[in-house]
Amino acid sequence: MKDKKLNQLFAAARSETSPAVPAGFAERVQRSLAAEAEPVVIGFIDQINRNFTRYAVSAAAAIMLCAAVELNQSFQQEPSIDDDVEQICSDWMLR
Repeated sequence: MKDKKLNQLFAAARSETSPAVPAGFAERVQRSLAAEAEPVVIGFIDQINRNFTRYAVSAAAAIMLCAAVELNQSFQQEPSIDDDVEQICSDWMLR
């Protein structure tokens, strides 16, 4: 927007009369601020209850992933991780 047009809009806004404030507006603002000022304490159990489904789904996914890896390892004909670790340890001990 050009500066001239922007200045015209601001000048028009300044010449307008401001809207009337409703009666009791200040009291309503004070009451709403006082109501929001109280701190909200959320306990550990409340957090667990609120997020239980997320934790349950995450745990189930982790268990399924571990089971899939275990099944994959049991059906492979290659040496297992235990054999690899044993080989590394025996090589390290001989040095």
